[in-house]
Amino acid sequence: EATRQWQVMAVHTAYNEDIRKLRETEFSHVAGITYLDHAGATLYAKSQLEAHYRDLTANLYGNPHSQNPSSRLTTDAVDYVRDLVLRHFNTSSGEYEVVFTSGCTGALRLLGESFPWSGWDCKSRAATNQVGSRSFPGSGGKSSLQVADQQGRRLSEHSVADSRGEVVYTRNPEAVGDGGRGRLADDGCECSSDGRCVLDCDCSSVFCYLEDNHTSVVGMREVAARYGARIVCTTEHEVVLTDDQLRDTRGNYPATRIHGKNTQETQLLANGSVNGVGEYSTESHTETPPTSHSPSPSPQDKPEVHHLFAYPAQSNFSGRKYPLSWIEDITAGRVHIATAGSRLRPEGSWKVLLDAAAFVSTNPLDLSRHPAHFVAISFYKMFGFPTGLGALLVRSDCASLLHKSYYGGGTVAATISRERFHLPRAELHSRLEDGTLPFLGIVALRHGFDALQRLGRSMEDISRHTFALARRVHHCLSQLRHGNGRPVCILYSDTDFEDRQTQGAIVNFNLLRADGQFVGYSEVDKLACVQDIHLRTGCFCNTGACMRFLGLSSERVKANVEAGHACGDNVDLVDGYPTGSIRVSFGYMSTLEDAQKFVRFIEQSFVGKKTPKEQSAELKKPTIASQPLVPHTYPPLEESLDSAREKLDSKPATQDITSSLKRQEPKAVSLFPVEGTGSMSCGCTCTTCGGCGEPCTCLLPVCGCLGVGDVIEAWSPGHDGTYSCSTARLEKVSLYPVKSCAAFQVSRWPLGSKGLLFDREWMVLSELGACLSQKQEPRLCLVQPSVDLVARKMTLRTRGWPSLEVPLDTEEPEKREAGLRGQAVDHLTRICGDRVQGLDCGEAAAQWMSHVLSRKCRLVRQSPGLQRKARKQPAGNDSISLSLANEGQYLLISSSSVADFHRAMTGETTSQPPSERKGQEEEEEGREGVWDLVERFRSNLVVGGDDLQPYIEDSWETLRLPSRDLSFKVTGRCSRCQMISVDQRSARRSPEPLQTLLALRGNKVGGKLVPCSSHTFKEQIFRSLGVLNISRG
Repeated sequence: EATRQWQVMAVHTAYNEDIRKLRETEFSHVAGITYLDHAGATLYAKSQLEAHYRDLTANLYGNPHSQNPSSRLTTDAVDYVRDLVLRHFNTSSGEYEVVFTSGCTGALRLLGESFPWSGWDCKSRAATNQVGSRSFPGSGGKSSLQVADQQGRRLSEHSVADSRGEVVYTRNPEAVGDGGRGRLADDGCECSSDGRCVLDCDCSSVFCYLEDNHTSVVGMREVAARYGARIVCTTEHEVVLTDDQLRDTRGNYPATRIHGKNTQETQLLANGSVNGVGEYSTESHTETPPTSHSPSPSPQDKPEVHHLFAYPAQSNFSGRKYPLSWIEDITAGRVHIATAGSRLRPEGSWKVLLDAAAFVSTNPLDLSRHPAHFVAISFYKMFGFPTGLGALLVRSDCASLLHKSYYGGGTVAATISRERFHLPRAELHSRLEDGTLPFLGIVALRHGFDALQRLGRSMEDISRHTFALARRVHHCLSQLRHGNGRPVCILYSDTDFEDRQTQGAIVNFNLLRADGQFVGYSEVDKLACVQDIHLRTGCFCNTGACMRFLGLSSERVKANVEAGHACGDNVDLVDGYPTGSIRVSFGYMSTLEDAQKFVRFIEQSFVGKKTPKEQSAELKKPTIASQPLVPHTYPPLEESLDSAREKLDSKPATQDITSSLKRQEPKAVSLFPVEGTGSMSCGCTCTTCGGCGEPCTCLLPVCGCLGVGDVIEAWSPGHDGTYSCSTARLEKVSLYPVKSCAAFQVSRWPLGSKGLLFDREWMVLSELGACLSQKQEPRLCLVQPSVDLVARKMTLRTRGWPSLEVPLDTEEPEKREAGLRGQAVDHLTRICGDRVQGLDCGEAAAQWMSHVLSRKCRLVRQSPGLQRKARKQPAGNDSISLSLANEGQYLLISSSSVADFHRAMTGETTSQPPSERKGQEEEEEGREGVWDLVERFRSNLVVGGDDLQPYIEDSWETLRLPSRDLSFKVTGRCSRCQMISVDQRSARRSPEPLQTLLALRGNKVGGKLVPCSSHTFKEQIFRSLGVLNISRG
């Protein structure tokens, strides 16, 4: 039935069926991937790149600042693309100018730094304002240069003229504290005694922006405020039209006002307009403020003040399309801004900035009908390639307003190094585009526009196609219900998704569990990645819309920041409330199958799931933990500890969980002989491991050892300040010499200063220098390392390929193989945000690893001298260093937790009748599944014991191995990512066990350990027990 409904949707909507065929030929690079982040960056087409390649191989493009033939070819190509951009938006070079930037953000920054803000000082608007030019910042030094303009007029030593003879800067050298801006002796403005504009002074510019704006727009306020402009943040419902007949979002004139929801406001405005100080009057504001079309005022008139209103054509958060008719209404003075009980309508010329980056990717923009003064766009959002390239479209009658302080190469007609003099170029783009343009990227735009028209048909077709997909997904999500009838989704939208004139191809939402609790967006993102669904989570650089839809107050946001949350991190819930949301968006190459797969993913992963409490209530059947743990509270300490040790020592050593699974596990390697012989198998003697009393004579930084069967005392703090102790045995020891590769299991192993010796000492770097993990390359789990301390080598093995041997000894670069001589052997990469330096293991290792993974990569070892500090250090010890591990030196988990979690994942409960209990064969399969989970969690230490309850390790604070005089501090629970969904034997991904883990435990299970001194451990425990009171003098 669901499939039939989707088919009906395809027939009766504007969905483009031909796109499915294009996906195979033009977008094969996304085969098997459901890409739903087109609002972030859309996809490039194969033919688009091929056309660009043919262009570059057939033509020679040179630096456009030169005069040779290749340079002239580049200049012609760039000019052609400028016209192509304008034609796409149905305008021409006579109406607009195209200024290329690094992207939409670069365009917005350029406008903010070039706009003629006024207000820092009323007298700061020099004669330049009277000719429509921006005052340039000055300096304290005087210039002796005398400049004459083209008409022969002699300018003062503090004036600068542009190439058209207009005075662009006049500075009074006696002025101080003017922010480096020019002054005019008197412009008739009434200001405060200190010379600065008062808040409501008519000579201050206003920067007004919609709350639902991208952060890059909001960031412009800092530049505007620096120059003294008033800052106003408003909402859609505070944009009040004041004409007798008011236009709706389609440009029609209904009989009633459509903006503003306050009935009292509406009635007051119907009886009269609102003045600038928030008082209602019957006097009608019929005059139209000066606009860019108005003639420039004469020098005797008061200088014109310019205001800027910024809003998005389409919200990048919710997809809401805001009325393009606002452009004309604001310019013509038919709008008041209702804010804080007052009405903002200062005198002056209002200009409109349209952030069109999200809009133009799937919608047509006709600048002949909606002539915004400034339009900011990014091209990669339109056709995927090239990135790092955008444009600021400037209406021609506003070009003379924009001037900036900094000037780079190519933007001036003349400049003198020894004197503060320069002449900007006449054309707007020539004086605003600093340095050499990314001309090869600009050339690529021609092929992007061609692909957009050829593959997506027209922009109207693209708009209809993408809206049809978004509408269907929105309606499906809105109808999803849990078994108890509660909704699955909270949808964030101002529309009902019935009109594409008001709604774009973006669906934003959060998910709820059956008990009404929020599902963290990181949980959704991780599960989506496992199923190759690419979406976007967070606030999408739009905190205004995020706060409004999620109901976040400013105080809540600040509290979240103080709690450690920052934009872009994985902190998705704070006190149970979301810090962001989930967004899916569509492009012209999106298909019906993309939408179907996503909805099916939500249904299968989040609908009808039991709450964590309901799942935990059913998990009563004990596995390894057959008896509930009754913690012993001390004193007497030594008597209880002796009793616990006797209880463990009186029975055979508890088999670890792997030995009971009846399968051929990887052979554990024992590197130590029977205790008491005094010699390690590596040939050295060691006080800690051999017990011979002789100092260690090897080069290995051994700090101790641990092994299977060791007794562990685990201490948990109580609410009353006392500690309770539980005992366990170490059942399994694993190290991972190569980060993200398979485990190397041992019975005993020495400890180094960064954890288990050689644990996560090597890593695999991609061709781009990024550290690879199973999240990007699941086949890493098929690489099996082993370490031989006697032969001092690590061996890498994989099925169907000869093994690779890597020496343990770190050689100096000059001693490396001849093939690397003269080449750089150091690599820089990042591990969890930390900069990490590594040494290359040679060409043979790189070729071996590249063959195994079928991609270019290199094997790199952590530099011996690298000191990478752990972010969470024990109290009183800030010297804990890490290898290439993410967070802790050791990862620990209890076998009782793994077994209990396996039952939760398989749905096994104690309420099953005997006839439904599993047979012996099925039970063995269940043990096999537990073994699989142990491998997937990739812990260094697995502990078990008869008295261990599942997840008891959550309460542990300190661990001690009495027989080895070792103590460890628990630094926190371990966050798990989608790596645990990779089958460690086949490298295949599956939703489980991540899906159950996220529902049952958030995303954390197991603990992170760092060593601590025995003195610190004993002092902490004894003090809490009242046995010994130690004070340090």
